[in-house]
Amino acid sequence: MADDSVPPMPPPPPPPPAARRPRRGSAASLASLSTVLSSSSSSSTVTSSSTTTASSASSPSCFSFGAPLPCPFATVTAAFYHQASTCPASTTAVRDLSAAAPRELTYRQLARHAQALALRLRALGVQPGDRIPLVVRRGLEMLVAIWAVLSCGAQYVPLDGGVVPDSTVDHVVRQSGGDVVLCLEATEHRVRNLFPHLAPVLVDHG
Repeated sequence: MADDSVPPMPPPPPPPPAARRPRRGSAASLASLSTVLSSSSSSSTVTSSSTTTASSASSPSCFSFGAPLPCPFATVTAAFYHQASTCPASTTAVRDLSAAAPRELTYRQLARHAQALALRLRALGVQPGDRIPLVVRRGLEMLVAIWAVLSCGAQYVPLDGGVVPDSTVDHVVRQSGGDVVLCLEATEHRVRNLFPHLAPVLVDHG
């Protein structure tokens, strides 16, 4: 006999959780906050515009370089040798801290060392426009090398021989495209190891 009974109904789903009631005064708080923000924005806009107006009023409309003054020297090298001739006893380099003991150089001494080294560079064929790497260390010898190269009309490429890696020395010397490299007795071995065909010029000798 067929069972004509109706199957039992599934249990009803649980009621949805009650919606959180808004806090009292939340609408009023939002309204007051909106009013405060709008008023602050308006006041800041007014302040910003007034500040901009005051700034634009106080700032110059254009910049001026003043009247041009003639330069008494054609090159910086000429200015250096003029200073060396007018104030030869003045100290140009104070306290070379790279040395074991502090040293000083006067303008006369620096000019003489630079001229002597420049004559050696000229004898090696250095011409105006050549690029001369300086594999030296920061100190008085670097100053001598810089002024010697400038006295030849050439360009110096300074390298701190006590810091830069061999890859940098190799790259710079190759890019310079010359056969003359200035170095110290302490950095000569680095140049000779990388470029056996070059004859480094020692700044601290001669």
